[in-house]
Amino acid sequence: TFMTTSKEQIRKRIFVVGAARSGTTLLQSMLASHPGIHSFPETHFFRGTVPKRWWLRLVKRYGAAERSFISSFLERIEHPELVRHLPHHTWSQKAWAKSLLRILDDICTAAGFSIWLEKTPMHLYFTDLITLIAPQTMFVHLIRSGEDVVASLYEASRSDPEFFAGARSKSQCIRRWKRDITISKRSVGVRNHSFVKYEQLVDEPKENLSRLCDELGLKFSDQMLDYRAAAEKFVLPEESWKKKAKETLEKSSKFEQVFSADEQTYIRQKIRTIDLTPFDN
Repeated sequence: TFMTTSKEQIRKRIFVVGAARSGTTLLQSMLASHPGIHSFPETHFFRGTVPKRWWLRLVKRYGAAERSFISSFLERIEHPELVRHLPHHTWSQKAWAKSLLRILDDICTAAGFSIWLEKTPMHLYFTDLITLIAPQTMFVHLIRSGEDVVASLYEASRSDPEFFAGARSKSQCIRRWKRDITISKRSVGVRNHSFVKYEQLVDEPKENLSRLCDELGLKFSDQMLDYRAAAEKFVLPEESWKKKAKETLEKSSKFEQVFSADEQTYIRQKIRTIDLTPFDN
């Protein structure tokens, strides 16, 4: 059963996850252009309130600080009343996680939809918890080459060092991409997990979106190829870098622009051992 107080039942929950700066905003915009899907700006609900490591979750108390984090987002999207779903304090990660999904359910049904899509890349670390409380949830992993992600992370960390803390050097950016890819690999072959390679999405958007719709149990819509207008709806004022998602669909040359020849050689040596073929379709 779905946890919602709304009269209209939620039919499907979808999370888009993956390495940071891998193009997840683009994929979100495409999927959210489907006439049957409702989406919203990155919530960071789980990333911002639940520890990434499972053993820390066992001793985590959810209270005023976590409620304030969620409340701030709800105020910005003009749904402050939904904070009522949050427990005032609890030691139960399951109770807390259920309340987060309940909020997303109500945002969706309030908009007149029964399918919602949430995109926060780092929710990659919480697919196990989300599956535990809502087994039918679908996850779409966006996979992108290490060169592109490392370059984008490194560039972003220069302009927003607070948000991209932990990715301030080339080595840190490489480690972060490797870690995220490793986590996605654990879900290959697991029910309710789908994978899209960014480069393939760029080369053949209709083919890859059609396949993805089949896996999600949706009917493909040509509206998904006209995604640029949808991108505007999911970008908050402080997320200016995401506006590029509505630009022409093309591969990035940022790697050559950001790094010198020696740096490019160093990075390629560090990432060459990571095999992305398990994500091929």
